[in-house]
Amino acid sequence: MVNVRVVNWRCIEDLELELARLNVFMGKNSTGKSSLAYAIYFASKSRTYDPQTLRTLITQLYGCGFDAVARLVENRPQFPISIKLGDSELSVEQEVEKGEKATEPKITKPATSPWTDEFLLPSRRISYLQIMMLLPKIVRELRAKPETEAITRMLGG
Repeated sequence: MVNVRVVNWRCIEDLELELARLNVFMGKNSTGKSSLAYAIYFASKSRTYDPQTLRTLITQLYGCGFDAVARLVENRPQFPISIKLGDSELSVEQEVEKGEKATEPKITKPATSPWTDEFLLPSRRISYLQIMMLLPKIVRELRAKPETEAITRMLGG
């Protein structure tokens, strides 16, 4: 289990939850499922990139800077943006100079990161072949837990 906390990322004001090895998020449209997945994905990249490269990555992912992925309140971006997974945290603060002129965000990134590919799966576009390779792993995980016996039976044993 890994604790995750996301603050001021897209539509997420402040979300804290515990992730297991396998997580499924379901809900209505525009409730933050993709925002959570992309927050984890983006933060995972922080372990290898410098602040300038992270600015480039945010632009590549969203076509905009940090001020446009920050949660909006009365049409104003809210900072700091913070994504914490385990003991590691990525935070982005908006610095403001005299006269309310915004400068480049200051990025603080973790020296080490617990983020691994297993946390990135929900934020990937998965091909049919990848899904077929993943299904046996999911079934093994479900069979290992007695409380999922009914689900395992529905999957055909």
